[in-house]
Parts: sequence; C-alpha cells; structure tokens
Amino acid sequence: MKKDWLDKKRVSFCFLLFILFFPIIAGAVSPIQASFSFRPIRGDAPLTVYFSGTSNANIESWIWEFGDGTSLDQMKPSHNYTRPGSYRVKLTVSNKEGSYTAYSKQLITVYGKGNQSYMALPENSNIENNLWFESGIEFLKIGDYSSANRCFTSLINLELKNDSAYYYEGESLYGLKEYSKALKAYEKALTLNPTNASYLFAIGKVENSLGQYKDAIKSFEKALKINSSLIDAYAGLADAKMNSGDMENAILSYRYAINLSPDNPVYWMNYAMSLYKSGQYNPALPWFEKVVNVSPDNEEAFLFLGNNKYRLNDYNGSIDAYSRAILLNPGNKLNWQYKGRSLFTLGQYDEALFCFEKALEIDKRDAILWQLKADALYKLGRLTEARDSIDRSLVLQPENPFAWKDKSLIETEIVK
Repeated sequence: MKKDWLDKKRVSFCFLLFILFFPIIAGAVSPIQASFSFRPIRGDAPLTVYFSGTSNANIESWIWEFGDGTSLDQMKPSHNYTRPGSYRVKLTVSNKEGSYTAYSKQLITVYGKGNQSYMALPENSNIENNLWFESGIEFLKIGDYSSANRCFTSLINLELKNDSAYYYEGESLYGLKEYSKALKAYEKALTLNPTNASYLFAIGKVENSLGQYKDAIKSFEKALKINSSLIDAYAGLADAKMNSGDMENAILSYRYAINLSPDNPVYWMNYAMSLYKSGQYNPALPWFEKVVNVSPDNEEAFLFLGNNKYRLNDYNGSIDAYSRAILLNPGNKLNWQYKGRSLFTLGQYDEALFCFEKALEIDKRDAILWQLKADALYKLGRLTEARDSIDRSLVLQPENPFAWKDKSLIETEIVK
C-alpha cells in the first residue's frame, strides 16, 4: 500500500516537472528551419556557383560562409571561387525568433586549370563519408600524408566503389614515397573510372618515380588522348622522356607545356634542365635566369645556373651563382665543390682550396674532393700536403686512374 502511494507521488512529481519546464525545453528548439541548394558542384577555376536558400519562416538575415574565408548576406547569392580546392558552405538564417545554421552535405570542388587538383565525392555520399574526404584533403594540403592516408582508407571501407577515394589514397601513399602501393591505388581508381585522365597521369607519375619510363610515357600519352589540355601530363611526359634519354622529345614536350602555362617556373626549370643535359647551354641560360629572378630562394636553380655559365666559360658568373646557392644552403657540398672548381679554373688556388675544404667538412668520404684538394695544394706548392690528400683519395677510390696520375706528378715534384 505504501509502495503504491510512493509510485503515485513519483508520477505526480515528474508530471509537475514536465509542466514547469516544458516551455524551456520547447524554447531550446529553434522554430526556424532552413536549407539550401547550389549549382554547379564542381568545375575549373574560376568557378561561379549559384546558391538558393529556403526557410519555413520569414528570415531577416541570410549569412552565407562560402568556405574560402568570404561571406555574404543575401537570400540567393552567387560566389566566384578562384582557387582550386574543396569547400563546404555554411548558411545561418535568423529573425526575431531565433537562428538556424545549415551545412552543405556535398563539397564544392574547384579544379586547377588543366588539372583536376581536387575531385569531389559522388553526390549520393553521406555526411560521414564527406567528412573523411574533407579531412583527408586538408591533411594532404599541409603534407601530413600519414593522416591523409588513414582518412582515405576509412572512406574506402565505407565506399568500396569510390574511385576518388582510391585516387587520394594513392596521393597520400605517393607523398609517403610508397610508390608501389600508390600505383595499386591509382590503378584501382582507373578501373572504377577508366576515362579519367587525371588517374592516368597519376599512374604515369608513379611509374616515372619507379624508373618505369616506357610505361610512364604510355600512361601520359593515354591521359593526353582523353584530355589534351591536361598540362601536367605534358610535363610528366617530358620528365619521362628526359629520364629515358630522349632529350629531343623531352625538350618539345616541355616547350608545349610552357606554351599552355607560360607563367609556371617549374616548367621553365625543367625546360632549362633538358636543354642543359642535351648540351644546349646558350638556349638554357635565359630560362635558368628567369627561374632565379622569380624564385630567388631556389638553390637548385642557382646551382645549375652556375653549371651552365661554367660550360659557357663564364667563370666569374658561375662563381656568383654558386655563391648565391651557398647562401641558401651552406650544407650542400656541391655548392662549395663547384665554386671551388670555377676558382681553380681562374687560378685562384687559395680560394679554391678553401671551398674544397668546406666541402670536405660536409663529406670526408668523397674521393673526388680529396683529389681536388690535392690539385689545389699542388698548385700552391704544398707538395707534402698534396701527397697526403691524394693518398686519402686513393684509399677511398683506388681504381681512379686520374688520381694515380696526380700522385705520380706530386711524387716527381717532391723528388726534385
């Protein structure tokens, strides 16, 4: 009897709480609802996207945040995306009764000119899958390839037929330099979407990294048959041809890539390198100079500008270029070695010796550097030191006939 009375009391108490607090609970749920749509969902930059918002209430403010740091207060705005990437849109509507925020389930995907930098998920992908995708893209952008790989692997487990997920898994693996695994991921993406030129380009890229140059050339050529405006495929084709020793066609491919994208210093550098490696030093010179003018922190460009000038017998010019390379990276022994070579050629043996010794501080097991040091010491008349240096060179590289010749000359001078 007592138990029944207590149960009735509990029910009455709970009912009283419900009556008292229902207005607060109900008020916590906003009476405003809103949604929106947009088209197109993907395209090349610059991409204009048109938005349309709807609501069940009279809205006073429509605040759109377009995912690229810009916003606008308008019911049906349009927005121009100028940079490649993937963007999630946020809409916040409000009036005197409250506010409501909605997010786009589908990412807006903007491609770079001539190259689909970021490919979107299928439109029927759910919000969880999109979040894996978006997180993976963000990790790729900052170079965290391990985290990106985990995201895309999780996405693949949810969507086994998602070619974009396999492609970006390949991108993360490529960033980790796991080239064989990356190749399998790219090939899976291509199997699911065999007409995607970007997937063929990616396959060619990794084949080139694996030293499979003939296969890479075929992949790049297939990509260009599907999309003749895929600029990176021309550059990749040129890389593969240069690596395979086909300098003539490599130069033509780089030239074509530059015609399509004339302001890309990466293409200038590669074009200059192909000219340099084919012995065309005069045509290569202005391209190296273009690179260093727009990229004054490009150590490699200064190094090869120095090499190119050395080949043209402009030794003072080469010294200037090597000095700039040293300022950018004093820990690169080649910068010191090549500057020393130019100084030696000009007969500035003390300065050359200093450079060779700086290079040896970085790598004491380089037989060529010990030989160069011996040559500088020989020219300075420091014969005993020269003999010690050439002996060090021969210990490291006993089959070097030039070092043995130098040793013979030094020994002859010492006897005199």
